[in-house]
Amino acid sequence: MNYIFGYGSLITPWGINGRNMKRVYLAKDLTPALLFGCRREWNTVYNGQKYLGLILGLEPLLHYANGVIFPISDSDLLPFSDSEGIGNKFNPPMYTLENVTEFITTSLTINPEDKIFTCVTVNPTSKGIIPPHYMPLIEDGFKLWGPKFKQIFLETTYEHID
Repeated sequence: MNYIFGYGSLITPWGINGRNMKRVYLAKDLTPALLFGCRREWNTVYNGQKYLGLILGLEPLLHYANGVIFPISDSDLLPFSDSEGIGNKFNPPMYTLENVTEFITTSLTINPEDKIFTCVTVNPTSKGIIPPHYMPLIEDGFKLWGPKFKQIFLETTYEHID
């Protein structure tokens, strides 16, 4: 089984659905998780709009980000990647898809053959504006996952400095 660690607009089912994937996600399909060895920043820009991105660090435990993991089928991985600006057809791509299985802590049992992937920013920048639709998705996630999730999210989200 493959999973995706979502840390921005991907922390709610309605932020995940509508990306040309076959599966329709419900809240019960998502599990809160922590990803260690990374820093969540406002650092990804596409067409002038700024999105949350991850910078993975070489020094584990210095930074971490909370989010959720959700299962994804092999057949849904390509439509998901396309929706996130991953791959060669994007020039430049927004993100790469990185295996972060060994850096995830979650209550969900992850089998040894399972893999957890996340989107990592390709070209971090401080330029751009946050699109109007983006923050309501994150606020909905705070409502879904509760005040502790919100507190950790806000404490572990940074502005990018060029």
